[in-house]
Amino acid sequence: MTSATGISKLKRKAGSDSDTVEERVDALVLITAIEPLAKTELINRTYDVMFHAENKRLDFIADDVLTRLAHVRHKILSTFFKLLADEILPELANGLRATYMKALNETSWAKSRTNEYLALMVMFDNVIDNALDPTRKNVEYDENANWIKWIESLHNDNYDAERETNVNLTYIEYMVDDLQNRNGSTGNDYLVKVLVRNELSDIKEVLGFTGNAKQIHASFSTLSKAKGLKYPYTTPRQLIYRLIDSKSLIENQGWVIEKGPTIHGEQQWVIARRDESTHESTLPEVS
Repeated sequence: MTSATGISKLKRKAGSDSDTVEERVDALVLITAIEPLAKTELINRTYDVMFHAENKRLDFIADDVLTRLAHVRHKILSTFFKLLADEILPELANGLRATYMKALNETSWAKSRTNEYLALMVMFDNVIDNALDPTRKNVEYDENANWIKWIESLHNDNYDAERETNVNLTYIEYMVDDLQNRNGSTGNDYLVKVLVRNELSDIKEVLGFTGNAKQIHASFSTLSKAKGLKYPYTTPRQLIYRLIDSKSLIENQGWVIEKGPTIHGEQQWVIARRDESTHESTLPEVS
């Protein structure tokens, strides 16, 4: 609202004790991520809203709409704060948000990390709808509810985009492809142990690799330099956390991520292709 109606604020000019500058919001980006905008993990918290041309009004004039919004801005904002105090906060206290959290957690979708935020937004929308139409009852979980359908459409539309931008899946595929091109040899570059199906053959089929967090982290870092990529993780722990977090997406693309044995006090991790004929792990025994 403040962005659309041109709100501005005064700030002290840098390097001055008296001069001021006017700062205006030109665009608004709402994120729930802790990472910077440049990080690829942001796709896991991004909602795409499609604006179809057929829904556009042919007589729409932006300047006229903004002028009308500015004229009634005080009414819109005061109505919002009244709804917040009289309707939304009491429903929060009554636990309505938990109803939506339960429904969202029962719905498997690619952006589930944002469920807490989305549950709050859906609750806001429902409370506002109830205030506009008092005859309407609170909508609990219903597989036919519009917001559930919207989530499913988001999942279907954005899954490919998430797959293409998931840095963990990218590094796994690059690593295995590179190891295959080397016929299963890590050389002096990678610290991981290669998993192959036909170890005694002249041409080996690389299934995946295994190693502890430090070894996988160092190998991915080396791979990123060879590929000219910017490696996003600074610590092995951060890498493993992100691998676990995106485990469902990675496994849906035909991979298996499993804990291996503990060697010299270090937890081993095994990453390999799934056998598509049996849908079972192709992991050989790791010792």
